[in-house]
Amino acid sequence: MEKQEREASETLIAMERESYNAKSDEDFMHYGDLLNIVEKCIKAGHISYFDYVDDITDCFDSFEDTEDTTERKEQINSLCDKLIKKYEEIYDRNKV
Repeated sequence: MEKQEREASETLIAMERESYNAKSDEDFMHYGDLLNIVEKCIKAGHISYFDYVDDITDCFDSFEDTEDTTERKEQINSLCDKLIKKYEEIYDRNKV
């Protein structure tokens, strides 16, 4: 990853974290865990913020339409768990 892309990625994930921390939504605790591993991967140079956005967009495309907020929360937490696993594997595979 180029220096500019890494710097932009670090800035964008920091902004997303600030937004999440400001809301502090207990219903989406998995999201905070996801941000932690994404930030670690970005700082290690394994992914860019744009890779993360692409992955999350792909997952949202698979969501089923629902008006049920409990079901929606479950879908979001499931998405986070899936991406956490993916990024933990990337981070562990690329550790020096």
